[in-house]
Amino acid sequence: MIYGGAEVVRGHNENITMNASLSYDQDVGPGNYSGMNFTWHYGEIKGNDTVQLSSKRDWFTGVKESAVEYSKDKVYGLEVAFDTTLMSVNKTYVVKLVVTKDYRNSSVFQVIRLVKGDPPKILQR
Repeated sequence: MIYGGAEVVRGHNENITMNASLSYDQDVGPGNYSGMNFTWHYGEIKGNDTVQLSSKRDWFTGVKESAVEYSKDKVYGLEVAFDTTLMSVNKTYVVKLVVTKDYRNSSVFQVIRLVKGDPPKILQR
């Protein structure tokens, strides 16, 4: 899980903190991250494609990955920060979190829309 929900609006020229602390291994329960690896991929929606969100249950978001141009850079860790100064206002970005442990893996997306100013922050679990 990515703290903040499936889609967020953030202001340009601020750091965005991505937090995966709500993620857990079902075999050991919440709060124990032993052996878990967190890899963050980020990219921009390209072309005329739009993000296609689907509400299958309240916790699942589908993203048309062919519309996302991912950066070659990856970031690792339970909590990471992205500097938005290199990103553009009024663009849509996607962050993909991949969590691995032994042979298992799972992934989730968060859609980020960058706007001018400092929009209010709404957090959901």
